[in-house]
Amino acid sequence: MKSENSAVEFKDVITGNKTFESNKFENLSTQKFNDYIDLLKLKDKHPEFKADIIEQLQSISKDSLIHIRGASNFLVKNIRQENGIEHISDSVQKIKLVYDVVLDGRKIEDSVFALITTKVIVIDDKETVSNKVKLLKE
Repeated sequence: MKSENSAVEFKDVITGNKTFESNKFENLSTQKFNDYIDLLKLKDKHPEFKADIIEQLQSISKDSLIHIRGASNFLVKNIRQENGIEHISDSVQKIKLVYDVVLDGRKIEDSVFALITTKVIVIDDKETVSNKVKLLKE
């Protein structure tokens, strides 16, 4: 599993209608959400690791565990950002991810929010940007 903190260089570059920042945050949020989905499925398939997996799930989610509607045989498809990035503060951005849950031939649209906390850190006398993603339902 990937680390929650990703140290990357930051440049605000315009690419079409979205900035590099928007694409980077959307990709980071989508990856974290996919990790969360994988952990949910793993928890159901391997109950012997349930306690450890719940701990990992809690480290990804903001307040409590996010539950996907349906049983363990669900599929999550078509994850996409909706409404752009909401800037909560200088270091916190919020993105709404909308996705489709497919279960027993039914498709249900649902959403989750990703809070991205950005922090400048210094490693070997070089400034880099660290991003941490937490998922939450509202």
